[in-house]
Amino acid sequence: MNNAFTLSQLKFDLWLIEQLQITPSPGPTLEELQQRWDACPGHTGGLSRDRLTTHRKNIKLFLGLEIMAPARMHYRIMNPEVLALDSLANDLLKSIQNYAFLQEFKDLGDQIQPEQIESGSRYLQQIGQALRNKQKLDITYHKFSDEKQYNVIIHPYCLKADKGRWYLFASKEGSEHQDTLQCFALDRTLRLTIMPETYVPNPAYDISTYFRDCFGVWHDYENYPVRDRDRKSGSAGMPD
Repeated sequence: MNNAFTLSQLKFDLWLIEQLQITPSPGPTLEELQQRWDACPGHTGGLSRDRLTTHRKNIKLFLGLEIMAPARMHYRIMNPEVLALDSLANDLLKSIQNYAFLQEFKDLGDQIQPEQIESGSRYLQQIGQALRNKQKLDITYHKFSDEKQYNVIIHPYCLKADKGRWYLFASKEGSEHQDTLQCFALDRTLRLTIMPETYVPNPAYDISTYFRDCFGVWHDYENYPVRDRDRKSGSAGMPD
């Protein structure tokens, strides 16, 4: 699949979601969607029921959105709660929107300057696997607070992006802080290896509750030592 085809598919998926979101209940019919698509500047191809079905399946696969037409009449999103503001699906949708925009207008060069994510992104796949399978991670970390590097085994609980950086919230195995979450900036992580051993998640860690009172990655709970200073910004941030 070439980039042009991929971009065209993404743009149609985004367009379809937008049409369903802006149309009052009971939602648009196939004929109404066809008319809107034909009137859309730069549209490619017609909108058949088969094409719509294909994109409905794609959207369900990538975002978990169920798009259906009861009695084959009015189309609507059956589970709009999936796109709640604090949901992963909503973050993914925004990422797809940004990708489609940047791909379409990349010829503008420096006229468009998106936020840059630092180098820690190379660990995302491994961390995602560890989060899914509850696997321990063996890392080498370079602390913000001094020039020391150290090796540590951690139990990962959550990834969070903030101000152009990725952070991993995890507990340290075999340390005095093993019962508390600590925050590791991925761009300060020098090495990361997935271990075959798994860990049993601490039931006391409720991520949604944990971040409720956070400012960025700064946490004000006494039992969560996320308080040290980020030397780059001078603001309260990572403990390590």
